[in-house]
Amino acid sequence: MICISTFFGRILKTQRGITSLNIYDMSNIRSFNMKRFFHFLLALIVIASLFGIHINTPPVSHAQSVSSASIEWLEKCQFDQVFLAPDIETVGETLICGNLITRENPNDPQSLEIKIAFTILFAQTPTPEADPIVYLEGGPGGSALFNLDPWVTSPLRAKRDIILLDQRGTGYSQPTLSCYYYDEGYDGTQEAMRRCIASIEASGADIGNYNTINNAHDVMELLTLLQSEQGYTTYNLLGISYGTRLALAVMRDYPQLVRSAILDSVYPQAVDAYGELAINAQSALDALFDACERDAECNSAYPNLEQVFYEVVEELNADPIEGAYDGSAFIDDMFSALYDVNLVKVLPAVIYLYQRGDWEEADEYFYNGLPEESSDYADYYDAYDPDLTDLYFTAFDQLSDSEGMFMALECQEEAYFSSYDEAVRITENSDIDPLVADSQLLSAEITYQDCALWVDTPAPPIANERIYSDVPTLLVSGEFDPITPPRWAAFAAETLPNSYNFVFPSFGHGLTDGHPCIISVFEAFLADPTSEPDASCRAEMRTEWFIHPDFG
Repeated sequence: MICISTFFGRILKTQRGITSLNIYDMSNIRSFNMKRFFHFLLALIVIASLFGIHINTPPVSHAQSVSSASIEWLEKCQFDQVFLAPDIETVGETLICGNLITRENPNDPQSLEIKIAFTILFAQTPTPEADPIVYLEGGPGGSALFNLDPWVTSPLRAKRDIILLDQRGTGYSQPTLSCYYYDEGYDGTQEAMRRCIASIEASGADIGNYNTINNAHDVMELLTLLQSEQGYTTYNLLGISYGTRLALAVMRDYPQLVRSAILDSVYPQAVDAYGELAINAQSALDALFDACERDAECNSAYPNLEQVFYEVVEELNADPIEGAYDGSAFIDDMFSALYDVNLVKVLPAVIYLYQRGDWEEADEYFYNGLPEESSDYADYYDAYDPDLTDLYFTAFDQLSDSEGMFMALECQEEAYFSSYDEAVRITENSDIDPLVADSQLLSAEITYQDCALWVDTPAPPIANERIYSDVPTLLVSGEFDPITPPRWAAFAAETLPNSYNFVFPSFGHGLTDGHPCIISVFEAFLADPTSEPDASCRAEMRTEWFIHPDFG
């Protein structure tokens, strides 16, 4: 979400000869699925060898329209780009796929025709509930369909169909606003953004039409059509990260469609995301230090963790590793790691290893987690034709995240309603360590500079106003989330009178597919959204800190 330069490969720091990216997308770490990735690469190999890269569009049939919108059902789950249903699924029996055909500007029937790709995973029961789950991906710009695998075996599929859609401009939807330039050595300056804007405009797309209001309209059109096509009554929205903002807009604009909403890692309208960037980073770091101090084993192995952390930052600023990796880069990497429940547990060890100068060993944990929980993709990478590898990685990047959609939304709906000066004011008036403040204000400054290229006018004021809704709502947050902190969920809940708000220990950003306790709370809420679900299992959740043998 926060650092726009992430998507263009801006070189913020150089880590020991490796490009270091400041990763602030709200869903990036959670959504990376290595198994899915290499399944996808294998598909590309077969297609490239047999047919080249061009893929024919499968036969389609058109459904009855709502207004000018219609559904294009696909005989195969293959869109204009590669899409393979998981092996255990049978198209037409356990899942179906299609495109919503609608207009880029809902108020202009002559505007560009666009396609919203979607998939329905049928419930694992012959008698499903009539109110399916509608999953809204984060990012903004993330692809729900590219990350389909976790939903195939999700316990939430036991009683309900699950509908996944790629929001306009993302993933398999057309046109895509993906603008990744896979040029070796390309430094991702603002020239990349100018090229991105030019390519979007050349496609006929109007960047100003890619916003949350129109996203919500697309959702409404699809769900309304599916009521007649599939016999659905109402829907349970499940949004993660930016998807929570989209869910809130649907709740505001089309409440008649919504039975309930689950908001995971809440990103509400009316927060100052870029102005609060440093506050959010500081609160996540403080949560890490406090959690380790409260745990006897962690505190014994890594005493005075907060003090040691800031000593490491100062040492790196004074003497960057290989002259490039400084304290600001270390803070950025800590920020990114706090997204992931599997990385949080190793961070105290990483800090202590850096303190004694063992940064090579530390990085093994920093970037991969514990060996038994990480995927060694190097072996897979080496197995493929090196002449085609760049193509595979380009295709992967273009499908998993849409840089242009991210830019369009964040610049219109967030950055335009704030300023760098406001970010400085908020940061200076908050209790933030100067080292953290400097690091995060740099990211904010880059964001405001980049957004100046993207939008001439902001979204309508409603895009940045609080949302009031009486839809039954469950809000969940991770205690270590550095990008959508628990206090944002509390802020959103203030104007959702029929809501329940829970913070879960051990987790960072994105909880939906993370722990049996979380799933049990979701299931209880879906069974009866009018009653507070039992979340007492949170008391049994704790971070399983990694105790390095040298410190334990």
